[in-house]
Amino acid sequence: MVASRYNSLFLHYISKQALKIFNFFNVSVERITLDNLVKQFEDHFIPKTNVAVERHKFFSREQLPNELIQDFVTDLINRSMSCEFEELTTSLVKDILICGANKYTQHIKQKLIQEDQLALDKAINICQFMELSHQRSKQIEVDNSEENENICYVSSQSTDRWSRSQTRNRLDLSQNEDYEDQSQRSISSEHMLGKINEDIQSQSPSRTTKERSQSHRRPYANKGTNSNYKRSRCGQKHM
Repeated sequence: MVASRYNSLFLHYISKQALKIFNFFNVSVERITLDNLVKQFEDHFIPKTNVAVERHKFFSREQLPNELIQDFVTDLINRSMSCEFEELTTSLVKDILICGANKYTQHIKQKLIQEDQLALDKAINICQFMELSHQRSKQIEVDNSEENENICYVSSQSTDRWSRSQTRNRLDLSQNEDYEDQSQRSISSEHMLGKINEDIQSQSPSRTTKERSQSHRRPYANKGTNSNYKRSRCGQKHM
């Protein structure tokens, strides 16, 4: 009576659809126990496990490229639960952990192979320790590369400043050379002009003597013409 009451309450609370499924079992509420009733529903809703397929999934599992060791081991343990390995579960998980390591964790694989009487817990500890050490070494390399980049940047900046200063010095030197060339050209042109003026002045006295002689002759000619003019005027008056 108590079992049938529990069964009735169970069927009442799980829903009407469950009651239809219970009728499909073709069992009596008064004769079946509550545990067997729950097992009947579990067998109905939970599909039967194909052990061969589950074991194939387990043995073909490999570590993904970016997957951590801890995540890989956790997935292996979960897969082993449906494989019915029983006492061999931990040993097989350890074997797949070693065999399924990816190419990025080959150094961990070599370390595990070297260990004698290796248990699963010890293998997991070794993997975690070596993985953490590898991550730290990578971080150190990244920090060193960033520091080297900063040093290269500072050195490049100083080199650029030095090259700019050298360029300015070259420009100033070229400007000074141009200025000196121009000054030398102006001095040479002034020197040439001075020579030309000296040549002109050396030739100018002969010209001035000729002009002076002509200027001395012109007044006498003017005087002759004036005397003739006066004479003609006088003759006209006497006439």
